[in-house]
Amino acid sequence: DRTLFAAGGIELDPYEPPDEDGYAARGERIAAATASFLEDPPLERIQREHDAAQARRVEGRAKRATRSNAELLARFESMQPLMESDFVSLFIGSSVSPVAFGSLQAGLVGAYGDEGYELGRQAMMGIGGVESADAAKAVASLAGLEGDEFEAQFERVLEQYGFRGVNEWEIAAPSWEIRPDVLRRAVDAVRAGGAERDPEATRRAALAKFDADGVREKFPELDRWLERCRVWMGVRERTKATCVLTINEMRLDALEIGRRLVDDGKLEAAEQVYFLTFDEFRAAARGGDVDLDRIRARQAAKADLLRYQEPLFAIAGEIPPIEEWPVKSHATVDVGDQEMIAGAAGSPGVASGRARVVIDAYADDPIEPGEVLVAPITDPGWMHLFVGAVAVVADMGGELSHTMIVSRDLGIPAVVGAVGATSLIKTGDVVEVD
Repeated sequence: DRTLFAAGGIELDPYEPPDEDGYAARGERIAAATASFLEDPPLERIQREHDAAQARRVEGRAKRATRSNAELLARFESMQPLMESDFVSLFIGSSVSPVAFGSLQAGLVGAYGDEGYELGRQAMMGIGGVESADAAKAVASLAGLEGDEFEAQFERVLEQYGFRGVNEWEIAAPSWEIRPDVLRRAVDAVRAGGAERDPEATRRAALAKFDADGVREKFPELDRWLERCRVWMGVRERTKATCVLTINEMRLDALEIGRRLVDDGKLEAAEQVYFLTFDEFRAAARGGDVDLDRIRARQAAKADLLRYQEPLFAIAGEIPPIEEWPVKSHATVDVGDQEMIAGAAGSPGVASGRARVVIDAYADDPIEPGEVLVAPITDPGWMHLFVGAVAVVADMGGELSHTMIVSRDLGIPAVVGAVGATSLIKTGDVVEVD
């Protein structure tokens, strides 16, 4: 919970496993599998799956416009099993990476006390090989370009990373290549210069401290865990990218069918295709009729639901009815004279600046150089907003959330699990992030 979702807020009774031999055996299998993955990461499988997803992207970009609806539908449906198999690899990465990071920190805590937690984070700064951080670096590289040179490089960035986007697990959420305007706005906002960062210097300083202090005498496995962390941070982000590549191909195939339904007069906008059920989508792709009134009703229902603030946590069987959720405009936190918000230290460093509260990463104003990004939650699709930020604060997240892995690689100080930050902090407030 601390590494992936540090906000807290769920209070459950202590877990007591049933007194059955089967549970003990299952625990032994989990421990053995985890140890096996740590010792021998399935890097060939992970690379093979990623390469296959990239090949599907290349094929889609080359042939999507010339394929028939039947061919697009068949391709769309063929990728549903891939989403499941790709997710298995992500689940492995998400499960094993906290073991690697937690073991590194545990060993350092044994040598340094509580300072070991921070030293573990510093030792992971700027490690490289983090797929989603590379996307942010590519966007940042655009800020120094103009004219034809900018346009040519912009197209290359979209070709390589356009599959990323906000809420990228959701097929109906537009990726960067569907909404390239958000990248242009982000680049324009930071042309005056982004934040100065040197994450590698922080890592080198931590490693030098380990040498000077002779920490390996107390923690002889330090180098093994440093290497395991480097590998598994990359695995976690690579496997997420593989999943998102597959989802984006389905997203684009469906959108192409939606455009054709607009041309046929069956839809008013291509994006309405995402308001069809799977059965309705299949029927429409095969030439069937579309019930526009039903689609409009679903769009209206979504717009109405967006007015409400969903619960931060929901326990199965105990979800309050929607009418009891607060309306977002009234969903404020009573902080009284509070001047500090506590969260989890996700990425090391201290930075100050004026806050920029961003709820909708596509619609809200982008970050200006020197500002602190304050958001409810971020994922790799928010990376275009990290370019100019001096620090990040999020209501939700943990030390091994995607945002924190990326922040450490980019050298951005970040605090996550800071519940209430987007309600207490207002755009323009001066804040310090430590």
